[in-house]
Amino acid sequence: MRPPTNSPAIIVALGDSITWGYPHGPSVSWVARASERLGSHIHNLGVNGDSFVALRRRVDMVVALAPKVCIVSGGTNDVSLGRSVPDMAQDLIEIVTKLTDHHITPVLGMPIPYLDKHCERELASLRHFMNGLAGIRKLQVVPFHTVFVDEEGEPVQDYYVDEVHPSLTGYAAMAELAVERLAIHINGGV
Repeated sequence: MRPPTNSPAIIVALGDSITWGYPHGPSVSWVARASERLGSHIHNLGVNGDSFVALRRRVDMVVALAPKVCIVSGGTNDVSLGRSVPDMAQDLIEIVTKLTDHHITPVLGMPIPYLDKHCERELASLRHFMNGLAGIRKLQVVPFHTVFVDEEGEPVQDYYVDEVHPSLTGYAAMAELAVERLAIHINGGV
């Protein structure tokens, strides 16, 4: 395990296609846009199609980069595959534990709404679990899902290119929220 340092903040984003920037590509993902706005590089470890099982397997890649912060986002592919919330929760707990064991601050990126109603009910349950985990472990969250719904709680259609992937406008909205939540880490906070 590495001791905490005062070096510039290294940030990693561990996730699926929504982290990667599908279908537009990583150069216009929320990760790239937030990096530019923060003036601090965020390593994009998003992989199209990844589930929490795959994210758990890739945590060693995060540890090798020795970041200060790792934003963990996922769940969409899991619900598409029919995985249960308890199974996803166990994977997420293992990811968070490994990160904290290596002095890496986990930040939970909430999955954006899924336009399929059944899948969205499962993601809502996952978000509920993630909020509880954040409270227990005193973790910060980036509530990406909140920028994808209007005042009535309905999905903002212009923010999607399909049932689950953001449009360029959706990625821009995610980046704005990420910048707001990550600025403290860049400026020497937690």
